[in-house]
Amino acid sequence: MSYIRAIAKNTAIQGTGRVLAAVLGIVAVGMLTRTLGQSGFGAYTTAISFLQIFGILIDFGLTLTLVQMLSEPRADESRIASGVLTLRLVSAAIFLGLAAIAVIPFPYPIEVKIAVGIGTIAFLGNALAGTATGIFQRHLRMDLAAAGELLGRVVLIAGLALAFRFTDRLWIVMAVSGVASIATVALQLLAVRPFVRIRWSIDLPLWREVARRSLPLGISIALNLIYLRGDVFLLSLFRSQHEVGLYGASYRVLDLLTMIPTMFMGLVLPGLSRAFAGEERENLRRYLQRSFDFLVLLALPITMGGFAIGTQLMQTVAGPAFILSGTILNVLIWGVPGIFLGTLYGHAIVALRKQRVMIWGYGSVAAAAVVLYLIVIPRSGVWGAAGVTILSEVAIATITFFLVARTIRSIPNLRIAGKALLSALGMTVFLLALPMETSVAISIPLGGLIYVALLALMRAVPKDMLRTVLGLSAK
Repeated sequence: MSYIRAIAKNTAIQGTGRVLAAVLGIVAVGMLTRTLGQSGFGAYTTAISFLQIFGILIDFGLTLTLVQMLSEPRADESRIASGVLTLRLVSAAIFLGLAAIAVIPFPYPIEVKIAVGIGTIAFLGNALAGTATGIFQRHLRMDLAAAGELLGRVVLIAGLALAFRFTDRLWIVMAVSGVASIATVALQLLAVRPFVRIRWSIDLPLWREVARRSLPLGISIALNLIYLRGDVFLLSLFRSQHEVGLYGASYRVLDLLTMIPTMFMGLVLPGLSRAFAGEERENLRRYLQRSFDFLVLLALPITMGGFAIGTQLMQTVAGPAFILSGTILNVLIWGVPGIFLGTLYGHAIVALRKQRVMIWGYGSVAAAAVVLYLIVIPRSGVWGAAGVTILSEVAIATITFFLVARTIRSIPNLRIAGKALLSALGMTVFLLALPMETSVAISIPLGGLIYVALLALMRAVPKDMLRTVLGLSAK
């Protein structure tokens, strides 16, 4: 079997694992919404969003910096991985400790504050798993990362099923999440052993180099956090937990869908970095074009199909009490193209080492988003939050696109994107024509078949697309 085929097989395994993990994630959301109810799920969403603020500060760009450093010629992988893992553990202890203290003065119910304290365990596991993810990305073994995530979801669902037989309190949900996170990181740290030897390492020179590289990226990610999580955070301050719960359920489904571009670009980033470092500009442009085509082919049917069946989807996932979440999803789903393309060009900026230049863009969008959130959320609640979130995603995608295009002196060809748009429109018309009572278990596969059939009729997908993108990683 050729190396390219081996990569293709590995990617297929990883993709399958991630799809299964996403399905299990949706099952977990359904269990939580049905058991906790709107206000209870709102409290859960508030606690998770509060912890995510500190979770981003823990990472501060370390995962992408780790991939970049491991991809360089003659990199000492064991030293780099060990140093970054230790640095993560130290930063996690500091920031998660701050999270448990910082939540105290906020006007949240006591159950939210207790949930934040217990939830630090889960976020500690997530922080450590980030190092393993970086190693798997470097060695094109994201199937192992997917396996760890899949195990975590299985443990989470089994734990929730057991715990909910005795209590429906929020603290037990966070405790089960912590156990699932520990199971994930334990498996992943064992799985990296064939690639690198990881040990405890206080390596100050390495930490300084990592900090130097991560600082602009970390600032950018922190600014991203303001508009990505600012909506839920400000909703929790100005609106009821009931409303936060409705918004959080639809946002959670959106989060699971948008794992796709992050997973894909995690595979592509090492090769992009090597192509740029080797001054292979033509190859770099070709790989970015194929990556653009691939993500557009996925983003358009998700967006338009989600708009067509959003209400039925949320009713199926979260239960009848969350039917309004479907209407919210119908709005939020239009941010998917911005998220997909923002992820593509955001990773490209890392490969092109333009993180410092991009800080102004992230900062401008974050500042504008905060102002708009403060204006619209107290008045319009979830609808204002959704609208500003979409505008922010589109703005970031636009800014990153122009920066990358100017750097490589090339813009993507839209021929395949145009055919994908026509195919997605045809699929949407078909889905809207179905009776409202049609199950999503029927409408989703049928819509997918219509979309693929229309793509095939227009010969929209070049035979070398996947080979080109995978070939990028093989070089």
